[in-house]
Amino acid sequence: MRARLAILMFVIAGTALCLTQPDKAEPGMASEPAHKHGQLKPLTRQLVEKLVAAGTDSGQLAMAIDGQGIDFKPTADDLAALRKAGAKEVLIEALERASPPRDDITVPKRIFGSEPPYTESARRRNVQGTVELFIVIGTEGNVNDVVVVRPLDPTLDDSAVQTIRTWRFRPATRNGLPVYVCVSVEVSFNLYLHPTGF
Repeated sequence: MRARLAILMFVIAGTALCLTQPDKAEPGMASEPAHKHGQLKPLTRQLVEKLVAAGTDSGQLAMAIDGQGIDFKPTADDLAALRKAGAKEVLIEALERASPPRDDITVPKRIFGSEPPYTESARRRNVQGTVELFIVIGTEGNVNDVVVVRPLDPTLDDSAVQTIRTWRFRPATRNGLPVYVCVSVEVSFNLYLHPTGF
């Protein structure tokens, strides 16, 4: 009966969450990152471009690059395109000094945070689907930046952003020391998981 009650409570109250490595997001239930050996991969060229275009704070992204590394050697054309897209010099400098891929970064683990609520407005309009966000997690385990990269509905996007800003993590580490990282979070809003009238 206890297991049944726990499942029923999740179905009534929850949205489905999945914290994953950038560009490897899988929809589904709340879960720990599914990284090989619990390690993060370096940021890709495509992800850096996507985050700059989405308005990620250049300073926060620079710290994530310093902590996580990149898997490409930026060319002069790459840097020029990023500047044109709005990247600040702090980010350009981080890309120029970035280390090669690192295999010694452990994943952050969420230790506090509620599920984003389903908004009444979206429920009335029968809106359901997935919001994809990228978050920068700092060395203290706080969410320092949140960027929606695949929106669903303005009210649900805002619900996800505002809730995720309150999450706390055990920070990612490299050689035992906390580092900034950038990870993808998918929040699935499904009407059948949020029945009314209870």
